[in-house]
Amino acid sequence: MKVYLQLFILILLTGCFRNPADHHSTDYIFSIEGNPVFVDEFLYNLDKNNYHHDSIIDEGEINEYLNLYVNFKLKVYEARMEGLDTTESYKTEYKKYLDQLAESYMKDDSIVEVLVKEAYEHLKTEVKVSHILIRMENPANPRDTSAAYQKINQIYRMANNGGDFNQLAVQYSEDPSASINQGNLGFFTGLQMVYPFEKTAYSTPVGKVSSPFKTRFGYHILKVHEIRPSQGKVEVAHIMFGINKISNSSDSLKILNRVLAIHDSLTHGGGWDYFCEKYSEDINSKEKGGRLPPFENGRIFPAFSEAAFALQIPGELSGPVLTPYGWHIIKLIHKYPLASFEDMKEDLTSRIKQDSRSEIGNDLLIAKLKKENGFYMNHAVREKAMRMADSTLLSAQWHYDESASILDSAIFSISDKTFTVKDFFNYARVQQRPVRNMEPSYYFNQLLTDFTHGEILNHERNHLGDKYFDFRMISKEYADGILLFEIMDNKVWSFAIQDSAGLMRFYEENIDNYQWGPRLKAVIFRSSDVQVINSVRVMLQEPYYYVSDVSIPVFAGSDESHPHVKKSSIDSLLQLLTADDSWRIEVAVSDKNDDKELLSFLEQNGIDAGKILVKYSQDDVNSLRLISIAKKDLDKSINDNWGVNLHIESGTYNKGELDVIDLIEWKEGIHDLSIEDEEYIIYVEKVLPAMDQEFGEIQGKVISDYQNYLEKQWINELRDKYDVQINHQVLKKIVRDFEKP
Repeated sequence: MKVYLQLFILILLTGCFRNPADHHSTDYIFSIEGNPVFVDEFLYNLDKNNYHHDSIIDEGEINEYLNLYVNFKLKVYEARMEGLDTTESYKTEYKKYLDQLAESYMKDDSIVEVLVKEAYEHLKTEVKVSHILIRMENPANPRDTSAAYQKINQIYRMANNGGDFNQLAVQYSEDPSASINQGNLGFFTGLQMVYPFEKTAYSTPVGKVSSPFKTRFGYHILKVHEIRPSQGKVEVAHIMFGINKISNSSDSLKILNRVLAIHDSLTHGGGWDYFCEKYSEDINSKEKGGRLPPFENGRIFPAFSEAAFALQIPGELSGPVLTPYGWHIIKLIHKYPLASFEDMKEDLTSRIKQDSRSEIGNDLLIAKLKKENGFYMNHAVREKAMRMADSTLLSAQWHYDESASILDSAIFSISDKTFTVKDFFNYARVQQRPVRNMEPSYYFNQLLTDFTHGEILNHERNHLGDKYFDFRMISKEYADGILLFEIMDNKVWSFAIQDSAGLMRFYEENIDNYQWGPRLKAVIFRSSDVQVINSVRVMLQEPYYYVSDVSIPVFAGSDESHPHVKKSSIDSLLQLLTADDSWRIEVAVSDKNDDKELLSFLEQNGIDAGKILVKYSQDDVNSLRLISIAKKDLDKSINDNWGVNLHIESGTYNKGELDVIDLIEWKEGIHDLSIEDEEYIIYVEKVLPAMDQEFGEIQGKVISDYQNYLEKQWINELRDKYDVQINHQVLKKIVRDFEKP
């Protein structure tokens, strides 16, 4: 039921487009029992349901739609009068739809768009930097963050006073790789580092050291060495020689000599795939010719990356390259330049939303909503409230003194709504969770931030209808649509299906609407091969056709030597016979004395005598075979080659339904046709006269007609039951507005 409801709502809301004018009028177009339906709602839906998308809507169309809209609103009003809007199922469905709708209005796409454009600008260049990292033992503890900041700030001053950045990295950086690379990260591009690091790298001039900045890893400073245009992506293959098992310099030299020997062989025509499969120790790529996925600078070890991007011609080989994994020989496959912004925009948007910079977007949205809604924080009250945090907060056991004088003080406000200290304390008491290594005041402040952000978003969500006309209209349609679905199902759709007596009475009273004209029951054979069509013509004279090539031996009488043959054969055939009324069993007997006994045996096992055809055979063994008396099954007796060149269609056809049916004389038998390069045989099994349509044949159509009948009757009842008043003065104004050139 929920699937149908979702589809119904989707159809109801499809096709929204701009109103011909901004209508935020308080004038009503009509009322039901004194409850007004306003002009802006009516015009919004009139435009939405202008299915022809005409630029001009005339008076007739407006009146026609007004009549339909009154009927729609009458049904919804009746649903409310029956209390359908008070049920838990309605409230649950409406909240779910409303939350989904609100979500799309709670995102600031302009912020995401700015971040996407910024990311693409970064992708257009590559930046080479070194960095120094000071980790924070506990980022949630202000003392730890303060100590880390003081330390990085001291290193920053040394770097700016002429200190060698590489040596400072080796001496002070808490990045484990600094002792090897002296803090040098090589080249990277956009979307490869956490956002604060990327942002700082791209905003720091070449040769300069950045101010200290924070990421989730700790505090950093970085120095920019070089910026160059993007080299795009490169696709390469490699042969890798591992160095993990090297125990001394002698082993290392042996491996290098092997690398050099293989490199020499490759440069003199040696087969790459052969050497890769035999010698490469990269088990993930060796069976694929050493092929690696395309990568950008910064995605792989700098030495490997630099060597790969230095190659220019597909097939070109690098010299031996050393990385922490071992020695590599690299072969260029292809280079890919940076794609255009339009080609990358969709992928970049998806990546941005999953990237850490999406948090920046959330922060910017909160800041924007604070400004729009006049957010005010009373810092004096906030400071007093923060002092009430103690160590019990860290074990989630915190309670507040309910007699404290500060409880009724306003701590912040959003628009015209004020939140007290007590409101925040109640939130903190419910939301507190056990935490470790954190200052109570820091955690309390974090809870206050969460509370204020949540209330800002709630305020925005609750006022979307005031802010966005479309949201107000669509949310109203959600509510009306759910109610309409429920009451239509109760009064019309399900009722019509369940009211079997009323449905049959409706069918009988309207039998003149359910008539077949003359029809043909026919099988149509079509082929471009004349020989195939001629063979079909001959086979149409046969009384029946073999459905299967399998002939099943069977033994009459009480021969118990093959009981499994008897039982399995009879049971299988019995199932097949019930599947198609045109199917029969051919019984081939070698001795006329066997037929009565065998036929009696088959009937005793549940096979109707009318489904059995006897054939006398010269074979020594009696057998059963599945056959069909239907001409449409003729193809089952045709060999495989014919099957490709022969198309068979069967059915019961009305006049005008199929061209080839209209072109033949309507009488039983074989009819030949040639149309362009196709040959036809139409085998007319029966000419059916005009007759009543049986209920079982058209049950779906009768149900649909009965539903329409019930709906019209119900609308008439609602029109009599409720007072509907049309505001004709407003209606005339609407018509005039639409008629203006």
